[in-house]
Amino acid sequence: MKVVVIFIIMKENKTFPNLTPCHCMNTRWVSREVSRFYQNLFAQCGLNLTQYALLGYIKRCGPLTMNELSQVSHLERTTLVRKLKSLQTEGFVCMYTSDASRANLVAIADKGRKILEQADPYWSKAQESFRAQFDDVEWEYFVKILQKLSRINEQDS
Repeated sequence: MKVVVIFIIMKENKTFPNLTPCHCMNTRWVSREVSRFYQNLFAQCGLNLTQYALLGYIKRCGPLTMNELSQVSHLERTTLVRKLKSLQTEGFVCMYTSDASRANLVAIADKGRKILEQADPYWSKAQESFRAQFDDVEWEYFVKILQKLSRINEQDS
């Protein structure tokens, strides 16, 4: 997300005082701005964006091991454990051990389904508001750049 915004700004030759010569730092900065944009629209629903996303993954995929959830959410395992702790404390998820594999599984609880349902309109509003920041050409570039960035570590150095 961040790179597209920077790309568009640079393409239009706008001066932007926070841009640095470091592409990574620019990307991180814009990522925080996009997260803040979503969080501001999301603030009233009782979840933060990461909690909403994790509950969504668990609901869509069913009970998952920590490793599986780490893979689908693209979160480091230690970060995931920390994020799940608050969801478990709130009663939004439950953890149990599978008899078949002896692995710890994370499942969404009824309370988690309810809060997720309540949060859906906030997420939809955030999505719509974010998309509205771009015209169709910019959006097409944005999606292509995100796809390319998602594979950046697969490319030869």
